[in-house]
Amino acid sequence: MKHIIILAVICPALITIGFAQRESRPTFAWYLPGVSYKHSPSLRFTAQVGVATPQTTNAIWLQSYIRAGKYITLNPAYLYLRSAPSNGTRLHEHTLMNSVIINVPLKNFLIDDRNMVWNRFRQHTDNIHFYRNRLRVGYSFAKLPQHPRLYVYDEVFYLFNTGSWVRNRVAAGFACDLFQRFNIDISYVRQAEKGTRGMDIFFIMGFFQLKRKGVE
Repeated sequence: MKHIIILAVICPALITIGFAQRESRPTFAWYLPGVSYKHSPSLRFTAQVGVATPQTTNAIWLQSYIRAGKYITLNPAYLYLRSAPSNGTRLHEHTLMNSVIINVPLKNFLIDDRNMVWNRFRQHTDNIHFYRNRLRVGYSFAKLPQHPRLYVYDEVFYLFNTGSWVRNRVAAGFACDLFQRFNIDISYVRQAEKGTRGMDIFFIMGFFQLKRKGVE
């Protein structure tokens, strides 16, 4: 299992290097290691740093998950982005990603619908504001030691600036507990965008798990 996971982490980088220069459809990967802290059964925090290759983009991503009811989770978040376009001018973005997630468990399946308002405050260009809706279906192999989980989702983006739907993401992913306190989440996203040729994105995330003493 661990050898398969290592290959799954390495392969996106190799694919990205091989296809990044293709004019037909850009391909790149986001690497997002981080820490997760469970304060209580109803409150969890995550902090991640990120780098996108071969794009020169870096990120800091801070999130909290607040259980507000049996099926509802509040997910306020802050995302900082720094990029260096080809003209050499560095761009900085401070963004707010506030979400309400509806969770519906069905035995080994979990259906969740994330409703997000994404406000991107950018330097040297106009600010942009999105509504994002992500419908995801996951399946958990709970009886296996690593607790592997598979999921698929579809996410649509509505741009408030223009009053139109501008982006769609179709994705498949895999997550598991690689070690007792470390889990990974790897996904592939096929992104279609209005007015462009779209892109292919790999997200490779790893979390070191922390929790408050006495919290299960």
